[in-house]
Amino acid sequence: TARVQTYEYMFYLNKMGYFVLKRNFYTRTADYLLINDKTGQSTVIGGLPKVSPQGNYLLTLDNQGTTSNLEIWELSDRGLTLSWKQTLDGERAFRPWWLDNDTVQIMVQSTADTQRAADTQLVMREKTGEWWYEDRKMPEI
Repeated sequence: TARVQTYEYMFYLNKMGYFVLKRNFYTRTADYLLINDKTGQSTVIGGLPKVSPQGNYLLTLDNQGTTSNLEIWELSDRGLTLSWKQTLDGERAFRPWWLDNDTVQIMVQSTADTQRAADTQLVMREKTGEWWYEDRKMPEI
């Protein structure tokens, strides 16, 4: 396992009650540590969290070379649990935003064609307790 070189305080997620710390490793990689402000329970996530409007979900995206790792976490009485996880091979995800509390949109671009490819919108929606791809389309110009 990699050894942590430094911890950096990033910010506080007021809606969820978690402190966000960045863990920098000697291997020049990093991840993020969420620490519950009441229990001290910690959760490791891959990328910076983007919190849903009601504060019960958070999305993380972690770009590593030619892949993007996406995760959606849910906050419950038990703490944070991983609800959904997807790796996009050959694509880079960026600019995530919540359209509403159960719908998140992410821009995606092919890593092979970054100089000439148009961005694609990827929309995911929570329905009956599961996350689904609702739409994947080219944006209108």
